[in-house]
Amino acid sequence: MYPQTMIPVILEDEILGERVPVDLDAVLPVSATIEALAQLRRLPRTYRGQPAAYELIRDATGDVLHPSLSLAQQGIAPGEVLILARPPMPAGRKWLIGGLVAGGLALVACIGFGVAYLATSSGAGRPTPTTTLTQIPTLDPTALALTPTVEKEELESAGPASSGACTDDARFAGDVSVPDGTKFAPNEAFTKTWRMMNTGTCEWDERYQWVFVSEERMGGPESINLVEKAPGGTQINISVALTAPAEPGTYRGYWQMRNPSGALFGESPYVEIIVSAPASISAAVAPQATTRPDEVVRIAATATRSMNTILIVVSQGGAEKGRQSCSGSATCTYDFGGAGNSATGEFSYTAYACDRAEGCEVDAVDRTSGSFTINAEQIDAPARLDVSFACCQNNQYSAGIIWPAVEGAATYEVTMQMNGKERVLLGTVQNNAYALFPTSAEGISYPITFAVRACTAAGTCSGYTSQVVQGP
Repeated sequence: MYPQTMIPVILEDEILGERVPVDLDAVLPVSATIEALAQLRRLPRTYRGQPAAYELIRDATGDVLHPSLSLAQQGIAPGEVLILARPPMPAGRKWLIGGLVAGGLALVACIGFGVAYLATSSGAGRPTPTTTLTQIPTLDPTALALTPTVEKEELESAGPASSGACTDDARFAGDVSVPDGTKFAPNEAFTKTWRMMNTGTCEWDERYQWVFVSEERMGGPESINLVEKAPGGTQINISVALTAPAEPGTYRGYWQMRNPSGALFGESPYVEIIVSAPASISAAVAPQATTRPDEVVRIAATATRSMNTILIVVSQGGAEKGRQSCSGSATCTYDFGGAGNSATGEFSYTAYACDRAEGCEVDAVDRTSGSFTINAEQIDAPARLDVSFACCQNNQYSAGIIWPAVEGAATYEVTMQMNGKERVLLGTVQNNAYALFPTSAEGISYPITFAVRACTAAGTCSGYTSQVVQGP
């Protein structure tokens, strides 16, 4: 991500002699802000043979901003004017100017000697002041006046930070992975990927590096070399393997591009994560076993703290049968089964406690498992049978069967079996009585067993209740 906490200010650039509106990061230390401004505005890297230094001054008060504190910490408000300038020259190097200031116009009178201040060029076109003692017979007081000649030459010769004919610049184009605020367990490894756009004219190659700049490095390298080329105007994905810190909290790390000359350039996006406190989860199931398929089994999971996601998954024989997800809570309840369910047997469940929804089953902070059973519906058999049997008048037989009604029965099956032969279904009735009308007695053999069983509407039947007829 790139910082969104920006403060719009008016920058009075005394180095380049410009007044421009800019947006500055409110939370970065002022020293980092100055470094970014120096690169963005391509200010000289050296001054008079020494590394260049710059400071920000609050125009309203004249106070120099503290380099270790942020703009927000120093109360900078939107629209304020900030002056970008060089620090005052050290006392040891002010001797010439101090000798020149007298009332208004700077003059010096030296008997036998005069001091001439010459500017010569060194490095990449940057002037280096040099002092030379020259003996002169007399000094015209009007011949030496303090003028901004050296400053003017420096302004004209200030070039881009990158060398050669091309320039380096970069802009943050988006988060590919690990958006701001992603939660990780302590010491959890992850890969952060940024998308950066080459907004300069130099082509990025393996000599260019992605460099850690400030705050929390999260176990990553100090820098990595790019693995693919990116000509100007194109985008590139940059990935770094990181590890979440061991202690809970919010962590941020800034990264930036660096060219082969060692100069940082472009925008400095960051990675921001939340390391969560340890958590555990438990679950309870009731009932542990049902008496029929349409009975609800409730699985209640409870974590020791609020989680991004609690997920409950039910499976049977390795195949998922259902799941329930709850967000932003320490509890989650899943009612499995109920009306219309016909699945029976043993089931297993797993409850996951997760700090993010994506990949919850793989990256869970904690998990717990258990099982339960859904039984087929049970129904009682008829308590007894009362059979009236008559045979064999007119070579026919008949029978009448009654039994006590069974609670929950939708139908009854009535069967007859002669002398151990195959059972024959006489009929299915809804009432607790059956009449066998006169039937040919040819082939009849004893004993004859009459039996009845009760069945539910779902087709679950009880065992048989029987009565045996030994003879006519």
